[in-house]
Amino acid sequence: MSGPNCCTVMRELAVWRVEEFVNRRSAPSAAHQRDGVLIPMLTLAQAAAQTGMARSSILRAIKRGALSGTRNPDGTWLVDPAELARAFPVNAQPALQAAHPDPVAAVRLEAAQQRIADLERALADMRGERDDLKTQAQRLALPNAHPTRQDGQADAHPDQPDAQPAAGKWRRAWRWMQARG
Repeated sequence: MSGPNCCTVMRELAVWRVEEFVNRRSAPSAAHQRDGVLIPMLTLAQAAAQTGMARSSILRAIKRGALSGTRNPDGTWLVDPAELARAFPVNAQPALQAAHPDPVAAVRLEAAQQRIADLERALADMRGERDDLKTQAQRLALPNAHPTRQDGQADAHPDQPDAQPAAGKWRRAWRWMQARG
């Protein structure tokens, strides 16, 4: 038997499979040359992030011919950045897109924040007016709310000339109700 043994064949097969896997992964380059300069290609996810569109929209554009793209043997799609810029406008503010994916919600948030600021200013104005009115009321108040006579007893209120007898009647009525139970 001059042929290779089983272990050698298996080892060569394993090495061939690893080399094939490595070659398959690295053979379709994620870059291409244009005028001698190596230009990196974009995946669908990267293209979607640059344009602010969905990956499925970019793939549909490739399939209908509006955008040229190449498909790797592993199934991933690659798009030239210049071709992407030609077909779709590149998003100038990707950070804003990431912060607020819903533009309607972003507008509503801005309006709500503006309304809150307006209400806080109005509240501060009202508090200032309240404090001013309180200060004015304190200045206009009589220094002696209950003037006393010279003998030390309080004067009767001018609207009630007979305040003492009325208080006495109620006191007697109260005592009578307490006694009757």
